Amino acid sequence: MEGPWVSNLLEPFNTTSQSLITLTGTAQALYATSQLPNLANYFNYAGKLLHFRGVGQTTSGATPGNFALSILYGSNANNVGSNIVSIVVAWPASQVNTTFMFDYWCRCRVPGASGTLSCQGFMFMQGFGIIQSFFSNPSVFTPVDLTATAYMSPQLFRSGSTAETVQMHDIFFESIN
Repeated sequence: MEGPWVSNLLEPFNTTSQSLITLTGTAQALYATSQLPNLANYFNYAGKLLHFRGVGQTTSGATPGNFALSILYGSNANNVGSNIVSIVVAWPASQVNTTFMFDYWCRCRVPGASGTLSCQGFMFMQGFGIIQSFFSNPSVFTPVDLTATAYMSPQLFRSGSTAETVQMHDIFFESIN
């Protein structure tokens, strides 16, 4: 078991860009499950912290609507899991290969099969700057099973009516304390 004073990268390490994803009106996982660490029993004591960051590019169409990033805790299936934290911004039309990045810290408040997490972080989008997320959704304090197979699953959706895309190029997960 890792002690309270440690920082190290968690496997697997992303060595290739993810496939291009055409966004829809429901949340879509940004990474293949094989690119995410299995967090079963990772949050095994109160205070345990996970830091993760992802970098990608987006392209918006004529009527993209909102760009919505959610961090779900669950199976990494599209639109499935407990929404831990999210950000929604109005998305400018006709942007091509716009860089975006997210950066989050999730801390265990209560470990176990009825555990709770709190998350905070931000998203950077080229042309917008930094957009800070609210400190977790109220659902964060709804118990989740921190002992079962689960993933911290970054997911995106758009509210518009055209074909917006995203391609993720990198992600890292860092175990802290």
